[in-house]
Amino acid sequence: VNRWYGGIKLGTGGLVRAYGGCAGQCLLLAEKIELIEKKKVQFSCQFNEWAIFQYELNQQQIDYQEEYTAEGVQISALFQLHQIQPFALKIQDVTRGREQLKIIEEATDD
Repeated sequence: VNRWYGGIKLGTGGLVRAYGGCAGQCLLLAEKIELIEKKKVQFSCQFNEWAIFQYELNQQQIDYQEEYTAEGVQISALFQLHQIQPFALKIQDVTRGREQLKIIEEATDD
């Protein structure tokens, strides 16, 4: 494959010089976003415990979905990695060891 730039045949070094500047400018001008690793987790609680967990989830701005069942509330949420361990301890504390936080999906980036 031959590459031509402005009538000049380019080798490997010429390709890098010709297109490298353009790629570099694109990277400089591109919007940068922070990727935050999250894991999907699940836990259950009784109805009388749900207000405590709901308050905590809202305070930490954690996205969650709840499902009401005959036994209580089933919660699925997306946690940042640093939030998992403290919340797992909170669940064990509030439920007196009856429930545990379960990781149901490995790491995702958001």
